[in-house]
This record gives sequence, structure tokens and C-alpha cells, in this order.
Amino acid sequence: MSEKLTFRYAERNDIPLILQFIKELAAYEKLINEVVADEKTLEEWIFDKQKAEVLFAVVDGGEMGFALFFHNFSTFLGRAGIYLEDLFVKPEYRGKGYGKWEQSLWPIGQCIGSLEIHCLILLFYQATEK
Repeated sequence: MSEKLTFRYAERNDIPLILQFIKELAAYEKLINEVVADEKTLEEWIFDKQKAEVLFAVVDGGEMGFALFFHNFSTFLGRAGIYLEDLFVKPEYRGKGYGKWEQSLWPIGQCIGSLEIHCLILLFYQATEK
């Protein structure tokens, strides 16, 4: 991993890029036919209603990955956290260390000041990488 990895929040003008990442993720998971999201819906729920947020992973000025997450709350801890819905790294950037836990999820928590990150890891990823 020679290039510096940085993160940036999505802005309203990134809606087409968000949808592109969603479709790339769906294609990778062989679920492209299940994508019904469109730009209007994403704008409404991510930016107007603020029900989710998106961070882009950026290398050399280009977005190479994205994380879509929403806020949750732990009653036992009495603290807010996030639920990571999707984390996707473009295939040409895989195997370079960008998707490792400490390289991807920890900075997300740092960006939003969260102490807790919840996510489910699909076994699909291991099976398809072999």
C-alpha cells in the first residue's frame, strides 16, 4: 500500500457515485437485479432525511471504496454507535491492505466520534476471493 488513504464524507453532488458503488457492490455479490435504489431515493434518505451517511475512501484523488452507515444506540453502554451497512473496495485496490479492519473501520469511527461499530461480515466475500 504505497498511496496514502484518506476519507471524505459524501456530498449531495456525489449521489451518482454512491449509486455506482451500490451497483458495483450488488454486481460483486451477484445481486444486481435486487437494486431498486435510484438517485432520487438516495438523495431523499441520505441527504434530506439524513437517515444514513456515506464515507468514501480516496487514493490519489480518486474514490476507491465506500462505507454506508447509520447511527444506532447501545442501551447497555448508554452510548451512540454506528451500524456499518456496506463496505466496498473496488477490485483493483483489493489485496493492498486498504480493506483491513484497522485501515477501514477504525477511521470511520474516528471521523464520526463513535466508540462502537456494528457490522455483519458476509461469508460470501471469503468464498469469492478463493
